Amino acid sequence: MPRCLCPFLLLPLLLACGTPEAPPEPLPRDPVVWPLTIGVSQDRPAEVRGPEGWTGEEALPVIFVLHGFGADAELQETFVFRFSRQIEAERFLLVLPNGTVNPDGSQFWNATDACCDGYNSGVDDVGYLMGLLDELEAGYSIDSDRVYFTGHSNGGFMSFRMACEHPERIAAIMPLAGSTWLDPEDCTSGAPVSVLDIHGTEDDSVPYLDSSYYPGAESRAARWAARAGCDIDAAQDGGTLDLINGVEGSETLVLEYREGCHDGKVVDLWTLDSVGHVPIFHDGFSEVVIPWLLARTR
Repeated sequence: MPRCLCPFLLLPLLLACGTPEAPPEPLPRDPVVWPLTIGVSQDRPAEVRGPEGWTGEEALPVIFVLHGFGADAELQETFVFRFSRQIEAERFLLVLPNGTVNPDGSQFWNATDACCDGYNSGVDDVGYLMGLLDELEAGYSIDSDRVYFTGHSNGGFMSFRMACEHPERIAAIMPLAGSTWLDPEDCTSGAPVSVLDIHGTEDDSVPYLDSSYYPGAESRAARWAARAGCDIDAAQDGGTLDLINGVEGSETLVLEYREGCHDGKVVDLWTLDSVGHVPIFHDGFSEVVIPWLLARTR
């Protein structure tokens, strides 16, 4: 058969087969119903809050709130941080986990040797919290470069521990009235994260100054600044903030480490002058803390 006839013989076959159909458009996902519950597989459910209308596809930052010793996630969020107020404006996921209950009936985090696993249960809270993050990453679209841990007192200690053990997954931490290992060698990784350390000078529970159990606020800030490569001799006065109800004027003194820091990391110390262990913040607190956190990336 002459070669020129081959296209004409193939044409009926092509017409019979038709053109390939385009794949169907994916069906739109329903918005997530809040609150979302995660951690069930670990027998430790945690509540997640997020913006209305989110379908799980837009990559959102994640902020963990870790309660103080004897408290719980709801108390911590409702009466101290009140980060939920910023969810719609700033668009992030807020994770509210709880520690485990000790024989005295108090919830705690196993953060450091000084705080607060007094009965030596050895509970793996690092593994638990990383498991919650893994579950979010597996089921939803999150911004893995913007994961943050915050906490008060025992929760602040736990935030430091998370930064010590998993800096590769954490952009920044915001501990309030907490501290870290006394021996820097116990902080297992040398990798930096950004830190916003907030502490009151009149704290009788976790002293602002150095103690025999853990470093004070100024020592911690310098330690984490050095870890980030910052020039600790070039710390700058960042001015003042008014964050506390019941204290007249701008009671919060800001110290900033910016010079020489690696990869955009920063370390700030906010000293709450004449303020104790449980500050009573006004609504402006969340309005400055949340943008500070969300500006930091891994």
